[in-house]
Amino acid sequence: ERYLLSLLSYGLERVSAEPDRLANEIETVKKETESHAVNNYSAFLQSAVCVRSVREELEHSGRLLHQVAAEVAQLQHACALVTEKAHKIEEDRNNVQTTSQQHNQLLELLEVPQLMDTAVRNEYYEEALELAEFASKMAQKHSEIALVASIQKSVDSSQRSMQQQLLLKLQSNIQLPACLQVIGVLRRLRKHSEHELRFLFLSCRDSWMQSALNQVVGNHTLGSYQQLCKITDIVRMHTFEIVTQYRAIFLDYISGQEDDSEADGGLLFAWANRRISGCTELIGKGLGKIKEGSQ
Repeated sequence: ERYLLSLLSYGLERVSAEPDRLANEIETVKKETESHAVNNYSAFLQSAVCVRSVREELEHSGRLLHQVAAEVAQLQHACALVTEKAHKIEEDRNNVQTTSQQHNQLLELLEVPQLMDTAVRNEYYEEALELAEFASKMAQKHSEIALVASIQKSVDSSQRSMQQQLLLKLQSNIQLPACLQVIGVLRRLRKHSEHELRFLFLSCRDSWMQSALNQVVGNHTLGSYQQLCKITDIVRMHTFEIVTQYRAIFLDYISGQEDDSEADGGLLFAWANRRISGCTELIGKGLGKIKEGSQ
């Protein structure tokens, strides 16, 4: 635009000469360009080589970037696995550290089954009941822990052994204080209802009486009269003792009623009636074997 404005200011001769001047100037520039090209040929060549090298490097970098992009997903997955394992290791470390800090308490907990078994075998029933109560509370509070469940299982097994031990005691020659202790422990075990406890008591004490009767009946060195005397003595004394023990033990649960046959569902009445009937039958059989009055 500036050239056109300056061209308008030229005279006729200058304007007529302008095409030749421009042609000469173009020729001059062309020669200078050719001269520069010849003089800087090596630079142009190196520039071309450099451009080609850069293009090749860029293409190679592009391929590498594509490969890296393809591996990013696997890298992310591997990082996620490493993170997960790191969290698990940290959790295990915290658990180990907590276990180390609670070492003494854990030892005491692990000793519960052994202490329970020792207490039962040595008839330390009070201590055994306390250990059973402790294990039960632990199992209710931490039921999801396998170790606690295993301890509770062992304690339950010891409780069953203790129950069998107590029932065997009732089948032996024990006095009222021991009977009170046995029934008290059985009540605290909470395995039987009150009615079931009464039935177990009578069944076990009946087994004790029956074993005494079997010894007399099986003793063939005794005469018929002697056998009958011993049978009647055993039935009289044992029946009196069992009834007395039963009334003393279960008196608080009879609610002061004098008629035991109604208070306990007739258990004591039925047992006593069966025992007296059995004794009557034995006496009837024994009387038939007595041949002389001296016997």
